Amino acid sequence: MATPAGTVEIELKVNSSPAQGTIDWRMKFPGGTEGIAYSRLVRQSNGQCIYSFVLLAPPVPLEQLEGALNQQHAILKEELVKLSRLLSN
Repeated sequence: MATPAGTVEIELKVNSSPAQGTIDWRMKFPGGTEGIAYSRLVRQSNGQCIYSFVLLAPPVPLEQLEGALNQQHAILKEELVKLSRLLSN
């Protein structure tokens, strides 16, 4: 995982369920702490979808997050644009 403070090797587990419309990530950091993110894709009756993404606060001091959240925001924004294109095809 790359952050403004440097890179660190993590163990990543991805659990997904197409039937449930879920993708969950568990990131195990050195020292045993975990970061978790959850996402859901819910189809509405009008054929549109609602996508939700929740990133729980990572197990690091708040000072280490400065800049990383803005960077993640930009990455997520790009990924949502890509997802929107895929779903509209």
